[in-house]
Amino acid sequence: MAQTDNFAFAKSEEVQGVSRYSPYQKKVWNNLNDINSGVYTNTTQSLVQFDLSSIYNSGSFTDSADLFITLPIIMVAEGYTDLAAAVAPTTSANTLLSLKNGYHHLVHQIEIQAGGKIVADSQPFTNVARNFKILSQMTANELRNLAPSLGMSDVIDSSDAAAFFTVAAGSQAGIGLVNNTPYNATGVSVGSQSLPVAVQNDGVANAGLAKRIARVTSTAATAAAATSKNIYGAAQTTGANPPFIATAQTLINEFRPFYQVSGTKMVTYDVAILPLRYLTDVMDKLGLVRKLDLQIRMYVNTGSLVVPVTNSGATLGLGFPTTNTFTNTCPMTINYVPSATAAACNVAATMTQLACGLYLARVPTTSLAITGGTANLSGPSSHPMPSCRAYYSQIKLDPSVAQKYITENSAKEIVFENFIFNQYNGIGAGSSFSQLVQSGIKNPLGILIVPFISSGQNRLSNGAASGGQTTLGFSQYQSPYDTAPASNAPLSLTNLSVSLGGTSVLDSSSLYYTFESWLEQVSIAETIVPEMGLAQGILSQKDWESLYRLYYVSLARGTEADKATMRNLSISFTNNSAVAIDILVFTFYLNRGVVNVETGMISM
Repeated sequence: MAQTDNFAFAKSEEVQGVSRYSPYQKKVWNNLNDINSGVYTNTTQSLVQFDLSSIYNSGSFTDSADLFITLPIIMVAEGYTDLAAAVAPTTSANTLLSLKNGYHHLVHQIEIQAGGKIVADSQPFTNVARNFKILSQMTANELRNLAPSLGMSDVIDSSDAAAFFTVAAGSQAGIGLVNNTPYNATGVSVGSQSLPVAVQNDGVANAGLAKRIARVTSTAATAAAATSKNIYGAAQTTGANPPFIATAQTLINEFRPFYQVSGTKMVTYDVAILPLRYLTDVMDKLGLVRKLDLQIRMYVNTGSLVVPVTNSGATLGLGFPTTNTFTNTCPMTINYVPSATAAACNVAATMTQLACGLYLARVPTTSLAITGGTANLSGPSSHPMPSCRAYYSQIKLDPSVAQKYITENSAKEIVFENFIFNQYNGIGAGSSFSQLVQSGIKNPLGILIVPFISSGQNRLSNGAASGGQTTLGFSQYQSPYDTAPASNAPLSLTNLSVSLGGTSVLDSSSLYYTFESWLEQVSIAETIVPEMGLAQGILSQKDWESLYRLYYVSLARGTEADKATMRNLSISFTNNSAVAIDILVFTFYLNRGVVNVETGMISM
């Protein structure tokens, strides 16, 4: 191949030398706490703030692309009877709660200021926009290697494991679209159908969910019997029993995620790692600066849930949430693990309702209404990391390199992506939709349309009430039973048209958008190595068609004059689905700025 020959020849021509291996003399890491002083709302969306203006060393630089934030996460659950009596958890209750696929789903929106100027404005559903970037840019190897650090599984959530329930009944995994079954009847996680069954995909489990559960170490064992695995336990044992290899305390010492039982409460501790370059593009493009004069405001998806539990064991059923304080994304799932063996079911036989929540650093005093009284989830120990932290690098360059870098970059131009968010609800089955999305936008890159099953979707086909509830009543991304917004649904949009400045962007005035359209549009903007014609991304055709219907249209092509002109952006399509939908629309565009790498000051 000629292209391969060109790369090989260029490599052969490259100048080599020992001093060229690294311009860095030293690189160390430091951290600072947020300015919340460890106090967070937690009962609903929590604001976390950082002031990074103190990051300055006259002899060092900071690489903005290295900066990452850690969030101390506590998930807690407790089961109750109809008389509000707490129920002891089963031995497999460590499978009850887990995070959705990716720590980025904890972040609803983020704002970055540099020297008091906003360089990344606060737009809702940042997690959904960044999820698109991950799905379209990440390779299979990157997913396998980086997944644990990003709170992801090394496989995406299984499309064949999803089901749709609108009427509460026994032996079902929840209400709405559900994908919260990590194991099948044989106790094995299988992401696709492997045996012939009467109903297609019956018994298929979500392999991605099972891997996220397995990542959290259970230390619920209180004594190591001679026949046990003798690896993890709540504390070191004494006497004749064999010792554990690791305990909750040894896991705390290295901030590993672990599960333990506190009285009747089931508690999971985790540390979410959020590289800021994955949340906002300006952090990836700013580069090395002497002074990182930034302020960060981040809204984290925290909150509480109460769900009814019908039956138990092999006939376990999870019902319509009676309390849900997650105002936007619910970043965790309540998992469905029925079993004829009482100990193997993650829900106790006497449990009729479950209260749970996800919080930062510590569990707040809660008063959640349940049948027979109230639930208070506080009591478990605070997280071993008492507040959120920002970690940043301190880099000492070779003096000659540093002087040259400062001299040549006193006014360095940076170009980075931002987006504008719009949401439109209640688009009926089979109906047409047409909307002016932006009344004027410069330097557009692309538009992303993400459909979800509407909160206004009728629970019965005739629109009648079921159990006092006519519609689903909650957005798909608020569901504790679904993996949304890491995934969405097989929602078809046909006759898609995108108009920019009065001109159709697509080849025809309307398009039947297929997986081939997805590959074509994404490869224009998202391919990392366009010279080699490689389509990036981790979605197969089956994944995209079955559970990850993302509609992206590139707007990047055009003349410089066009890009610099304010133009209107419109979309239209037909909802070719049998259910009502809500859509999240993200318009990506380019911003320009000039940074002084010595002072860190940015002018826009």
